[in-house]
Amino acid sequence: MKKGCNECVISVAALLSFVSCLFLMTIPPLGAEESRLNQIIQKKEIRIGTSGDYQPFSFLNPKTNQYEGMDIALAQKLADALGAKVTFVRFKWPDLTNDLLADKFDIAMGGIGRNLVRGKVLAYTGSYMTFGTCPLVRKGDESKYSDLPAIDRPGVKVVLNQGGLNDRHFSATLKQATILRHNKNEEIALKVKDGTADVWITDNVEALFWAQQFPDLMAVNPQRTFTVGTKGYMIRQGDQVFLNWLNLWLDQMFLEGEIQKLQQQWLGTVIK
Repeated sequence: MKKGCNECVISVAALLSFVSCLFLMTIPPLGAEESRLNQIIQKKEIRIGTSGDYQPFSFLNPKTNQYEGMDIALAQKLADALGAKVTFVRFKWPDLTNDLLADKFDIAMGGIGRNLVRGKVLAYTGSYMTFGTCPLVRKGDESKYSDLPAIDRPGVKVVLNQGGLNDRHFSATLKQATILRHNKNEEIALKVKDGTADVWITDNVEALFWAQQFPDLMAVNPQRTFTVGTKGYMIRQGDQVFLNWLNLWLDQMFLEGEIQKLQQQWLGTVIK
């Protein structure tokens, strides 16, 4: 009798364990129901914030009124993976942080550099590209402007994107060269092409892109940059479920070679 009771106790314990497992399987992971990921899947729409002014990542083509670029192509692949349609929301760079915090879009994409300042209030995905600054010069001048000491000489005209990070950094670094400034990226390469400037110091990605557009220009040592940084995508903080999924998707894009293909298409090379 005692043995039978023991068997009953074991059987009841096993049954309770089985029922408990079934119950736990029906409970969604903590926070999943509130995650932006689940909301996007349910709405079948993802709102992507992008600047539309930073080639080759994001450019609103005035002729077609369509966005194009590396990150625009990746945005579409992201939407496809989510079974959602894309709605692009244009932002201005000074407003990027506030717009994302105000929930004007779900994710920011478009050549965004990861930095510690924004990282205090927003969440970054893992890096999908390492980048840095290098000179863009006229073909044949690459040996004349191979490094900063060669550039920082009297009579050398260096053009910078007015008000940007590179303007602040290199205006303080260059002591002897003549600094010129221009506020439209799409026009700066032409300043070098027509001889108004000798050198444009810009992101190596941008330098490689413009060298593709104008064969008489050359990106100098784009793999050995003056500075170094990483690019990623941004969402609001506090949604680890969405962030984990985005990082998984980025890993998949690397494994399938999609990011490498887009770099080859837009830059003529692959940046590690």
